Amino acid sequence: MKTRRSLVVILATFSLYACKKENKDGPTLPATGNYLTSNSAIVDTAAITAVTAITVSLSKANITTPPKAGDIIVAAATISNPDGLLRKVVSVTENAGQYVVTTEQAGLNEAFRQLDINTVYESDFASNSSIAKGVSLGFNFSSDGTTIPGIRVSGALKINIPSVKIEYIKKEGSLMPEKVLIQADMNTDGSALEITNKSNNPVKLAEESVLKEIPLPVIRLTIPITTPVGIFPLPVPLHQKVILKWLPITVSSKAAFKISPKINVTFGAQYGQHGWQNISSLSSNISADSLMQNNFNTLLDINASFTVFKPVYEIAPYNSDVLKALVEIPNVLKFDFKPTSIPQYALKFSTTVTGKISSQLWLGEKNEFSISIPLVDKTIKEGSWLRSADTLYISAGDNQLGKANQYLSSLLWVEVKDAEGRPFNGVKVDWAATSGGGSVDSVRTTTKDGGFASNKWKLGSGTPQQVTVSVKRADGSHVKGSPLIFKAGLDSIEIYKAVIAGAKFLKSPADPVGSSTYCHPQADGSGYYTVYNNPSWPDGKKFGMSWDVVYNNGRYYYWESGFWHPGFPSIEIDHPLTYPVSSFSFHNNTIYSKQ
Repeated sequence: MKTRRSLVVILATFSLYACKKENKDGPTLPATGNYLTSNSAIVDTAAITAVTAITVSLSKANITTPPKAGDIIVAAATISNPDGLLRKVVSVTENAGQYVVTTEQAGLNEAFRQLDINTVYESDFASNSSIAKGVSLGFNFSSDGTTIPGIRVSGALKINIPSVKIEYIKKEGSLMPEKVLIQADMNTDGSALEITNKSNNPVKLAEESVLKEIPLPVIRLTIPITTPVGIFPLPVPLHQKVILKWLPITVSSKAAFKISPKINVTFGAQYGQHGWQNISSLSSNISADSLMQNNFNTLLDINASFTVFKPVYEIAPYNSDVLKALVEIPNVLKFDFKPTSIPQYALKFSTTVTGKISSQLWLGEKNEFSISIPLVDKTIKEGSWLRSADTLYISAGDNQLGKANQYLSSLLWVEVKDAEGRPFNGVKVDWAATSGGGSVDSVRTTTKDGGFASNKWKLGSGTPQQVTVSVKRADGSHVKGSPLIFKAGLDSIEIYKAVIAGAKFLKSPADPVGSSTYCHPQADGSGYYTVYNNPSWPDGKKFGMSWDVVYNNGRYYYWESGFWHPGFPSIEIDHPLTYPVSSFSFHNNTIYSKQ
C-alpha cells in the first residue's frame, strides 16, 4: 500500500474573543498559513540547555525576551529533544546564566490563532511516519512460549493498524476549533488459535495477563508555521503502542476449540459545535472449526469462558499519559454443553469497545471524552452430537378426578430420558385427547430443563377419559414407553348414580317381593337410601344407610354408614365399580373399590 500523507494549510483570522471583532493577537491574517498566538514564541534550539518532563532550561545569552507565566514555548526537534516543544510557562526561576522554566503541556487551541491539518497515515513499515502493520504486530504462542497450566494454546494473534487520521480546523475569530478528528482503524486479520484442555480436570485462571507490549513507529505530525522569516516546522509526535492482553479463562472439563478471531474496529471521536461525538464502530467475522465430540467429555455439563485476547491501542502525543487516547477491545469466547439439551452445545463470541480521548492537546481542556461501543454477542457454533431420546415416562398428573368440560386441577407431566438414563431436553412430545371427548392445550410441546414437558387437560363428558402421549425417533418409530396414556375420572353426579344404580341397588336372597327401596343421590355425590316395612325381618324394623363415593388414584371408593338389623346375614352390591360387601355392623364404615 502506498503511503498517503496530505497536509492542508489554510490561513484565516483569529480573535481572542469570538463575540468581538477586536483582534488582540494583531492585524488580520493573510488567507493562507498557520499562525501562532501573540503569546507563543519559537525558541532557538541553541538556547535550550536542558529539558525534563516539566522544566525547560534556557540560556540567557540566547534569549532576547525573558519568558513569563502564560507564554507558550515552541521549539523544533533535536537529537537530545526529539519531540520538540509545545509547552505553556507556569513559572520562571532565574539564576546566574539561565532561566529555569516550569511548564505544562500546551494545547493546539492555545498556541494557534489558526490551524488546518488534514493528514492520513497509512502504510507498512516504509517510513517513520507510517503505521505499523505486519507479522511483528502480534504474538505467536508456539514461539513466544507463554503457557497456561493444564491448557495448550497454539497459533498466533495478529493486530493490524492500517490507518490513522488526524484533522484539525481552527479559524481566526473562533475561541475553539471548528473541527477535531482523531481516528484509528484496527483489525485482527490472520489471527488463528487452538485452545485445548486434554484432561477432565477443571482449569481456572482469574487474573488478566499481558502477552506482549509492542511499540509502534512514532507518527510525527509536522505543522508548518508561517513566520516573518519563513516556514517553521513544528513536530507534534504521536507515540503509539499496542498491548496484547488475555485471560481470564475457566474450563470445567475436557474441551478443544479452533477459532479465527477476526474483528474490525474503527476507534475515534470528532469534536465540533456540539462537543465531542463518538464515531467508533465494530464488526466481527469470527469463525470456528467444527467441534469434534471426541475432544469433549460428553458425560458431563461443560462450561468454558475465555478472554482470548484483549488488544489495547494507545496513541499519546509527546508520549504523555495525560494526553493519550486509548481503546480496549476484549474478545471473549463462551462455551456451554449440556448432554440433556437440544442443541447440546453452543459456542458464543462477544466483544465490545471502550476507550477515551484526552482533550488537553486538542482543546487545551483538562478533561477526557469516553468512548464505547455496545456489546456484540453472536453464536458461532451450535449443535448436538449423536444422542437420542430413549424412554418416555409419566411424571405426574395421572388418575386425577375432575368435572366434565373443565380443566383438571394439575398439569400432566412427562419425562424423556436417553439410553444412559439422563434427562433429555429439546425433545418434541405429541399429545392427543383420545377418549372421553376432552382436549389438550398444546398438541406438541418440547422437553425443557430436566427433560420434562407438561400440558393442560380439559375433560369431556364421556367415559373413559384418556390422553395419549407419544415421542418418536427420527425414523418414525416410538421410543420406549411411547405411546403412554393418562387416565382421569369424572367427579359428577352421573358417576355416583351409576355406582349406586338407583332402586336396583340392593340384592339379597332374603329380600322379599314388595320391599320398598329408595335411592336418594345428591349433587355432591353423597346420598342415602331406605327400605321400609319388610315383614320377613325378625323385628320388622326399618333400616337407613348413607353413602359417599370418592375417586383417588384410579379407583372409586364407596363409603357407607348407618343402621342395619344385626341378624341380617349379608348384602352384595351388584356394580362393576365395587366389590361385594364383606360385613356390616351397627354404625360400621366399610370401603369398597374396584378399578
